[in-house]
Parts: sequence; C-alpha cells; structure tokens
Amino acid sequence: SQLDLALEIGDFIKALRKDSQSQPDRDLPPLLSRLEAAERHLNRAVQSLKDNDADNAIGDQEQAADELAAGYAVVVAQNERLALLQSMLMFQRSVGFASGYMADIVAEQRDLLEATEAAKPEAMKVMLPQFAHMRQCMHDVAPLLDLVAGRLDVGTPLAFAKTDFEDAMVALETGDQFEAIDAQDVAAESLGKVQVLVEDIRTQAGYLSEIVAFLHESVSNASMLSHEQSQLRRELTAVEHKDLQRFIEAQKALVAKAMKQDKMLRAAAGNPKLVPPADPLALSPEPGKPEPVLTLPSEEMSLVLEALKENDAASAAEAMELVEMLYAENAQALLVVITMLEGLPQVTIVSDTDPALVRLVDVLALASAQKHLFRQTQVADDSEMNALGKQQAELAARLSDIATSGEAHPMLITASKHLSDAVGLFSPASREKLRVSQHAGDMQIRHFIIEQALILDTSIPPPSSSDAPAADGPGSDSESEVTAGFIADFVSGETPTDKRTEWKVLADRNRAALNQNFARELPLEYRGLLKNYYERVAK
Repeated sequence: SQLDLALEIGDFIKALRKDSQSQPDRDLPPLLSRLEAAERHLNRAVQSLKDNDADNAIGDQEQAADELAAGYAVVVAQNERLALLQSMLMFQRSVGFASGYMADIVAEQRDLLEATEAAKPEAMKVMLPQFAHMRQCMHDVAPLLDLVAGRLDVGTPLAFAKTDFEDAMVALETGDQFEAIDAQDVAAESLGKVQVLVEDIRTQAGYLSEIVAFLHESVSNASMLSHEQSQLRRELTAVEHKDLQRFIEAQKALVAKAMKQDKMLRAAAGNPKLVPPADPLALSPEPGKPEPVLTLPSEEMSLVLEALKENDAASAAEAMELVEMLYAENAQALLVVITMLEGLPQVTIVSDTDPALVRLVDVLALASAQKHLFRQTQVADDSEMNALGKQQAELAARLSDIATSGEAHPMLITASKHLSDAVGLFSPASREKLRVSQHAGDMQIRHFIIEQALILDTSIPPPSSSDAPAADGPGSDSESEVTAGFIADFVSGETPTDKRTEWKVLADRNRAALNQNFARELPLEYRGLLKNYYERVAK
C-alpha cells in the first residue's frame, strides 16, 4: 500500500512536469518541491516497512504527510489568487460585452430615427417588426447591466428609454409621425447616457485589472523567491559546511532578484497599511498582532548574506527562515489588496454613501482616464499634442477639485501637483519631462486607490447564508406566491398573471430570467450554471 502511494505521487509529479513543459507555470516549483520531498520520505518508508522497521517507517510517513499538507496549502493559496484574478477579468469582460451591445443599440436607434423621419406617415407601420426587434434587444441586454447597477443608475435611463420607445411604436401604429420622432429622440438620449456610463465602468475595470494582474504575478514571483530561499536553507543545514562561498554566490543572485521584485512592488502598490476588514471571516491580522504592511524581504536577505560572509551558517539559516516568513506575510497582504481591488468596481453608491467612498470612486474614474491619456500621449504626433494638453488640463482641474474637497490627503495633493505640472509640458521638446510628470501622478493616484480600498473595505460581501431568515419566511401568506412567481419567471422568462404554482416546464426561455433577485445575488460565474440547472430540471 505504501509503495502504491509513492508511485501514485511519482506519476503525479511526472504529469505536472510534462504540463509545465508545454505551458510553463511559475507557481509550480514550490508545489513540486513539496511533492518531491514527500515522495522521498514515502520511498524511505517503503524500505523501512520491508525491513520490518516500524519506527523509521512512521517517522518518514509523518514527514511525508507534513510535506503533502504544505503542498496542499500552496495549492489552496494559488487557487484563491487565481479565482480573484479570474473574477476580475470576467467582470471586465462582461461589462465589455454590455458596452458593446449598448453601442450597437444606440447606433440602431439612430438608424431607426432617421428611417422614421424619412418615411411617409402611411408607410410607418412597415417598420414595426424592426422596432419590435429593437425592443427585444433592450430587454435582453438589461440583465448584463445588473453588473454595474450598484455603481451607476443605469436602470432608470434604460427604463425611460424602453418606455419612450414603446410610445414611439404606438405612434407608428396610429400614424403619428411627429410623436414617433419625438419619443425616439428622447429614447436615443437615454440610451446614449447608459452607453457612456457602462463604458466608464469598463474602462475603470480595465485599469484595476492591470493592477490586480501585476499583483498576482508579484505573489507568484515572491513565492518563487521564497522557494529558492527555502531550497538554499535546506542545503545549508543538510551537512556541515566549511566553505560557504558557493552559498554566498547563490545568495547574492537571490538578493539581486529580490531587490528588483521589491522595487517593482513598492512602485506599483506603495506601502499601504492593511486595515482588518469588517468581515471577521475575511483575511485579517490575528487579534493582538500588529497590522501587516508590505515589507521588503530583500533587506532581510542582506542579513543572510552578511552571516554567510562571516561563515556563520546557523545565523544565516535563521535569517533565511525569517525571509521565508516575510514572503508568506507579503503574500497574505497582497491577497487582501487584490480582494479589495476586485470588489471596487462593484461597490454600491447611494445617497447616504460614505463621502470617502464616493471620493474613491471619483478618483478611480479619473485614474482610468489619466492612464488612457498617458498612453495616447506616448504615441501621439506633434500635431496632436495641443488637443491632448487640453484633456490633461481638464483632468488636472478635476483632480484639484477632488483633492481640495473633504479631508486633504497628501497623495492626492502630490498627484495634483504632478498633473498640473504636466499641463505646461505638452510640446515636442518636453516629451520626456511630460512622461515623468504623468507617470509620477499616476503612481500617486494608484497608491491612493489601493490605500483607500483597504481602509474602506471594498471587498465583495460574501453571499448571505441559506439559513438566514427571509423577509417573507416560511408559512407567510406570500411564500407560495413568491416561490411560484420566481420559478416560473426564472425558467420561462415570463411571470404568470395568476401567480399560481402551475407553470409550463417547456415554455420558451430567454435571458430575462437572469434579472431575478436570486440570480443577481450570485457571483457572476455561477449565474449561467444556475440557469442551466433550472432548464435541465424543467426538461
């Protein structure tokens, strides 16, 4: 039995290596080292069992179990980060779809308006099928806008647009050309507002996705550096060493990589203080411990190097272990940062929202616009610099207003100064200075967003427990009515007028089903699964 387990783990290691050859995975080495160590202990346990040596077999089995548990912890941490990154990218992609669909709808509405203006009153009824198709398109796109409903009041202008559009259809049937044109004109204005709002969210989600993707890569790099330090420590403590020169050279190379990584991480995220989230189940420091910050493990690596140069292997090993612990704490800290940034595009803004959160959202909108302008500036011709300078002046004025409203924040003040300086540098002779000023302003704004997202806890709240009491609990008068209405509407897309529990299991289904409260509470990746499940149950 022990041999079977050792062979199974060996086959698993070979499969992982084969997959990594076709598609290299930076997260794999830390896991492989644990599995390889477990395999060695298991093979030794096999030999001990053959020799009827139970004590040694148990010792190797325990060490193998520890290595496997450590490997499992590595995988769990990697999956958690990947899930957050995937969720962020899926949100960006979904909002991108919504933005594209809204652009198509707005263009189609303008075409219909032109056709109505050009049509003769007696021929307007011919266009009714096109109008019906357009109304169905608005109906189908509405569920996608649920993603941004908490941030933007897209529901109201979309509802107005649909109402106005239906009024236009009534006017077409009655031959009232003036009313049909007027109603479409108002509907087009409302649809245009929705398109602009959704496009803004798409741009902001893209801005945050870049940061989250970089932080995800930073955690992978940190995990690799920690793995290399761990490997070096194991080699150092394995045998007696008289000459540590080989370890000194290896540690120097590791310090150089760590310093480069720390510099990039500090530039991207600053040094935010991690405030414990309101959710006690979320990642947070243990009570009584200091709140973690993003540290610089490369500084501790330098202490390792000093101990090795002094030929003090014991002190060097202790310092190496401390480096590994710092990298683990950094990974935990970065996971908190990623969690907060992943939830920021979906925060709800209402009339009584904390002004600090409203300011954070305003800064995020400005940051995404500034990043877009920065990239335009890098590739712009000299003839385009004047127009881009006007855009920079507008953004600098917006940031100045934000920085001076409410409690002053040093990062916003510094960023405002950099952007104001950039306004006067839009000339061919000052391109490098302009780039420096814009980049410095962008860094300060980014650090502000990360810091405030942590302080204000912008993580996505966990879904409510199924055991939580409902507003209309079991036994209430409305329970059966609500249940019947929900199931029928979710499966068929249509709510029966009599609200009875009967519903057609093979009725036509459409995307309007996703607009139900229950589905809206689910993470995005599960909505399709739930809809598919109910359709299969219906069949």
